Amino acid sequence: KDGDFFVYYTKDKNGKMSSPRIAIRMRGSRIAEVRGVGANQNIDEVMAGTDILDQKLLDFGVEGERYKKRSSDMRRLTEIEKKHKKAEELTKDELRFLYELDSEIEGFGYEKDPRVVEITLERNVKQDISLITGFKASEISLTKDEALKGGIKYHFGDLSLNSLTSAEDIIFPERIGGGLYLHSLNSVNGLKLPKQVGKDIHLNSLTSADGLILPESVGGNLHLSSLTWSAGIKLPKKVGGKIDLSSLMSAQGLELPESIGNLDLRSLVSAKGLKLPESIDGEVILISLTSAEDLQFPKHVGGGLYLRALKSAEGLTLPENIGGSLDLKSLTSAVGLNLPKHVNGNIYLNSLNSLDGLVIPAEIDRSSIVSKFSF
Repeated sequence: KDGDFFVYYTKDKNGKMSSPRIAIRMRGSRIAEVRGVGANQNIDEVMAGTDILDQKLLDFGVEGERYKKRSSDMRRLTEIEKKHKKAEELTKDELRFLYELDSEIEGFGYEKDPRVVEITLERNVKQDISLITGFKASEISLTKDEALKGGIKYHFGDLSLNSLTSAEDIIFPERIGGGLYLHSLNSVNGLKLPKQVGKDIHLNSLTSADGLILPESVGGNLHLSSLTWSAGIKLPKKVGGKIDLSSLMSAQGLELPESIGNLDLRSLVSAKGLKLPESIDGEVILISLTSAEDLQFPKHVGGGLYLRALKSAEGLTLPENIGGSLDLKSLTSAVGLNLPKHVNGNIYLNSLNSLDGLVIPAEIDRSSIVSKFSF
């Protein structure tokens, strides 16, 4: 009842199509999941080496596009596995992919494809990383003790220092390939962070950013969830994932990167001084804003847009395209409301007292509008 279920079969020894290999489960018009018969329900290596799934995904348009990277990653991993088994030399690009230096290898299973670990366990990691980065093997660390001894240019993997409350006398590597976890750090005194962090940074206990120098680039999420004031903070030029400033009360002096993933400013009550990025690939959480004054969105927001405290659409200019849901639950009047051309989720207008002034673009699915009125 949730939606269609597609299964791709191959022939058994009797020539009958009775061996299921790939399944696509739909939820309405959206793809809920894609599964295979490999480890952890990933696509098996034979199917991953074909374009069968890619061809089927074309049938789903934009929905299928979301799964193209996974399909491409599985095909590339299969090619690398074959070369590794034959003891063939891997190129720098193949090593960058295998060690996930630019992005995570995405599969279709409920857990990571085990082949990634299986292959790397059989390789000389420092030698591979040295070839990729150009740093000496002695300048590369794989453990916490190695990372903090000084003189390290690149740390492979995550660096977890969650028990630290002060970073005085700590010498971080220049670059960290994985995440940097400093959950308990409550002071920036003596803190000199790496220039680049490949994945997440967790600085959840910092309440003041005065004197904080963040990395130039963060590949994943930047968590500053306890920060209440933006004074003195200089955000990285690039953040690939979410910026978590969920306790920030004012945006004065806040300069966001030109492009980010998700943005969490759930405690912000005024948009004064807030300049949103030119590109937002994920969701935007502004659930405490009561006024749209000074609020300007980019034309496209890749995820949901949550403005549930807004009671008036005065001054509100929404993006043309929203990749998730649009939450305007507290809006009591539609006067001045211009809905986006495309919303790939529900539109919540639960508190509308009247339909006066409400114009619904032709591209919007009226069944996606949640309201006390019928459409």
